[in-house]
Amino acid sequence: MLRWFLRVALLFFVVVFLFRWLFRLLGRAAPAPAREIKTGTMKRDPVCGMFVVAETSLSERAEGESFYFCSERCRELFRSERRALHAGSGR
Repeated sequence: MLRWFLRVALLFFVVVFLFRWLFRLLGRAAPAPAREIKTGTMKRDPVCGMFVVAETSLSERAEGESFYFCSERCRELFRSERRALHAGSGR
């Protein structure tokens, strides 16, 4: 009885291993899904350094210069840093 159970368990693990290997093999062969590529002027987020499309990203104008951000969080960090800088300089 124990021998039969061990054989069945071994067969189960071999089948599972083969199926996983086969699905990984097939998954790598499948082409990646197409993604929409946004085109436009690329600008660097001054907070995190990520490049963003200027025409579709969040922006902020400060001292005659435009800054572009990847997220609201980066824009808020930029604003708070500028406020702290201006508060410290006595403006």
